[in-house]
Amino acid sequence: MTSLTVIEFRPLQKGRREARTLDELFAAAYFKYSRYLNPYTKEQGTLFDVTDYLLMMQRRSSLLEGEVLCIDLTWWKRQITKPFLRTHHNQLRFFSSLSDCQRYYQGSETKDLMKLMLWGQKFPEAATWAESLGVPVLRMEDGFIRSVGLGSNLVPPLSLVIDDKGIYFDSRAPSRLEFLLQNYQFTQEDRARAGELIKQLVQKNIAKYNVGTGGLALPEPRPETFSAR
Repeated sequence: MTSLTVIEFRPLQKGRREARTLDELFAAAYFKYSRYLNPYTKEQGTLFDVTDYLLMMQRRSSLLEGEVLCIDLTWWKRQITKPFLRTHHNQLRFFSSLSDCQRYYQGSETKDLMKLMLWGQKFPEAATWAESLGVPVLRMEDGFIRSVGLGSNLVPPLSLVIDDKGIYFDSRAPSRLEFLLQNYQFTQEDRARAGELIKQLVQKNIAKYNVGTGGLALPEPRPETFSAR
């Protein structure tokens, strides 16, 4: 719930104060008075750049909060996934085997805070064990635009998928991607940005593991819009 803080000031000189609505006060403070940096480019941005980024980080933090138990990741894969998994509100635990993870779980007093992270469809027995105990199961996999080079050549990813419902390539069970396609209401802006990115991906021959030589220009952010009563 939004509230307006009331602060007592000394009487202002006549003519310095003009009656304004809450919408006008917000527009002046957030659109005209403040300046913003785009969190990705570090260049001048808009309020919407910042709020979109904060909402994304909030969703990520909620998905990964608590203790995240990761099984059977190589040392290299542990290092490259940490930036994607670590938040201010979680702890990462890496285990070489399911039995090691089970022993840790049995001795823990924070079982209700735990989530199991698996790579792709590996360790179905681990997923079965976690589900039998009510431990949420997350799965991660390379994103759709991953890197310049293959993971098998130890090229780190620039994108990963983290799915709390399944994984996108497994048609036997739902996935977060399927859920979004069935339930998310795409705006005209979403469609326009997607169309522009598709065109650039095709023109510049950008694929999952290799990119073309041309640069990728992202669509412009939405304009600042507001209404004042």
